Amino acid sequence: MTGSGNDFVMVDGRHTTPAEWSVDDIRAVCARGTGVGADGLVFVGPGSGPGTGGGSDAVRMVYFNSDGSRAAMCGNAALCSTRLAARLGLANPQHMTLETDAATYESRCLSDGERAELHLAPVHSPAPVPGLATAPGERQAALGTVGVPHLVVLVEEVERVDVVTRGRLLRSDP
Repeated sequence: MTGSGNDFVMVDGRHTTPAEWSVDDIRAVCARGTGVGADGLVFVGPGSGPGTGGGSDAVRMVYFNSDGSRAAMCGNAALCSTRLAARLGLANPQHMTLETDAATYESRCLSDGERAELHLAPVHSPAPVPGLATAPGERQAALGTVGVPHLVVLVEEVERVDVVTRGRLLRSDP
């Protein structure tokens, strides 16, 4: 399933659990060229509570990166989880509570059933990154958390930035 540029292997959590999958299993499934190929593997199943709507609208999402590491949250995977939960009849498509390792979010499918909406908590005062040097054309960089930390770099003109090269450097910066 794809969501906002990422692709995921989606697993019905009613039939298998994360505990039944090893890191090697997840890596093998996500490997492009030898496995299904994906940015991550997502388990979707019933949530632990009734949800905020009073009905059975709670859904649980457990997300793994393609390297097999468990991550607290992935927004694009959450959108796909919302769509899959609706298709599987796990929750009311118009209002569900999505439980993740990071937090619980409200989500819903849009009327076409192919798109979803996720309500994230506000990003509180992004924090400067100590020791990170900005490159020419970059005004500042800060970390903001929306479930998991994201680095945001403000630039003067995005057309002048080699986003792929700079992104790779920043991603591996200690």
